[in-house]
This record gives sequence, C-alpha cells and structure tokens, in this order.
Amino acid sequence: MDARNLVFRFTAASAQYSPHAFGDPWTVLVTGEVRNPQATTLPLLSGSPTNLVGIGRPALSNRLSFSYRLGAAGSASEPTAARQTVPPGNAWVPLQVKFTFAEGFVPAETFAVGVMVMQYSSNTVLGLSDAKTWHDDKLARPMVVRVPCTRLPDVTSGHVK
Repeated sequence: MDARNLVFRFTAASAQYSPHAFGDPWTVLVTGEVRNPQATTLPLLSGSPTNLVGIGRPALSNRLSFSYRLGAAGSASEPTAARQTVPPGNAWVPLQVKFTFAEGFVPAETFAVGVMVMQYSSNTVLGLSDAKTWHDDKLARPMVVRVPCTRLPDVTSGHVK
C-alpha cells in the first residue's frame, strides 16, 4: 500500500491481553515490511500526521499513534538499538507495529490496519513558511488491509510478548 512517503505491506497480527498493564491492556502487534521510494531517509509518522491507523472496531476509537520497530524480530535490532528510520533505495525492511487498545477490545480472526496517504508540500497558514513536510493528503482516501490475527494467551506476568 503506497502512502507516497513510504510503501507498506502487512502479513499478520497477534493480540494479547495484559491485566496488569499500565494503561491500555490490549496489545496488537502487526508484522510486515516497509520500503522507502524517496531520496532521503524517513521515519514512520505516528500521531498527527500518521502513516498508520489501528482500527479498533466500532465500539472503540481507532489508534492514530503507535510504536514500531524496524529490523527482523530476534535480530540484533533490539528496541534500544533499533533503527528508527527507513533508508532510501526501495529495499523492503521488516516492520513490527504495536497498537494498544482499551478494555473492551475484542480480537477477531482478522485485524484491520489503515494506511493514510501523505503529500509532501508546504502546509502552513498565511504563507508563514515555505518549508515542505509530509502530512495527510486530505483529498486521498485511506487504504485498509485486514490481516490474519492470532489471539495469544493472556499475560500472567508483567511482560507482553
């Protein structure tokens, strides 16, 4: 799915409940890959604007913020030393995206991830700056993919898989 700044493909998700979590007790980890067709190194955008949206179903709000890790799971790319940007060159880089949800989230056989289309332009009011940035393309429709979702056993200690 081409978001213009980055290109994504997702393969699977897992959902896990942690009754001892500080904050949202549900974690959904989505795996896939990302590539960068641009000439410069780029991070994934999280918050506002955002590249990805975790869709929480009608009863819960969607998640516009997320955490992520680039690099193969179980590799030297541990969270403390993980790459935070996607290099240019169009090579696929393994990606893990973590969304959290409040009590009431019900995992299903699939999990929906939205990809927001971006545009690179000056996004200022009153012409105060000509600096270009990546931001939501308000005229483009978001893309949604459903990936198979595995329900993992509840966390019994303080550690989420």
